[in-house]
Amino acid sequence: MKLATYDSSGAASGLELFRYVPPGVEGSPRCQCAACGDHIWSSGAYRVPGLAGLYCGMPCIETGLFSLNHCRWCGREMEKPYTSVESRLCSEDCGANYFAHVLGDGAARLGSGKRFLLWLQRKQPATYREIVSSATLEGFCKNPRCPNGENGQPASLVHLRAGTKYCCDACRVQAQRSPDRQKSPSKTPVFIEDSRNSSRRKTFPLKLPKKRGWRNTSAFRG
Repeated sequence: MKLATYDSSGAASGLELFRYVPPGVEGSPRCQCAACGDHIWSSGAYRVPGLAGLYCGMPCIETGLFSLNHCRWCGREMEKPYTSVESRLCSEDCGANYFAHVLGDGAARLGSGKRFLLWLQRKQPATYREIVSSATLEGFCKNPRCPNGENGQPASLVHLRAGTKYCCDACRVQAQRSPDRQKSPSKTPVFIEDSRNSSRRKTFPLKLPKKRGWRNTSAFRG
């Protein structure tokens, strides 16, 4: 997977999606960062789905993703024993990217957020799209869970007519059923009260007339 070309500052602001405040007593440490061991206080930490533990910041999140028995570039788990950094690069592409952008120009150095975004793009494409600027997603299917694109992106719409929002009917239906979509107000019946006998109160649905004027007042009789 190629290195993203956008500014990784979006990863830092997007971290707020993962903020979590563990329960505890104000002024006392709640727990410890899974990477560096520092105490986590009432300001909270970050909990990333798919990554065990709580983390105090981006450097520690990327340490949890790309250290120990994981590929240093993409985060895939590796079973072979560690002998050198090359033994923790799962493919030629990962090796080329790691040496070029981590050990080379430093664009994806630890804590930059670049490798974290690439991991999200592969593992959690819907969350990735929330973090990445919407400008980078112009011309793509508007269903946030579209499975038809490549590398975590929604499907491209360049082959469809102008103004098309979704790549297929399935994505259109799924997007319209999204919980984020505003629900239409429910049709609640209007009730009136029969007050002729206060000891015996009943309510009846109010049926609005189809035409002007009331022709039969017995509609209100209990």
